[in-house]
Amino acid sequence: MDPVDPAHLIFLLWSSTQHYADFSCQISSALGRQGNELEQADYEQATETLLHVILKGCGLRKALD
Repeated sequence: MDPVDPAHLIFLLWSSTQHYADFSCQISSALGRQGNELEQADYEQATETLLHVILKGCGLRKALD
């Protein structure tokens, strides 16, 4: 793992997940969803994207399933 500031890594993890919890209405609207509700596929795509970006930023990669 690359050396990263652990406090800022925690802030990044917290803020990215909290954003989806607090602003799901705005996110669903930006994604063009009807009824302003995120779909399961939206959460799965967000999870994959965040895993990729955060792990790669730490010099890691996701283990193959």
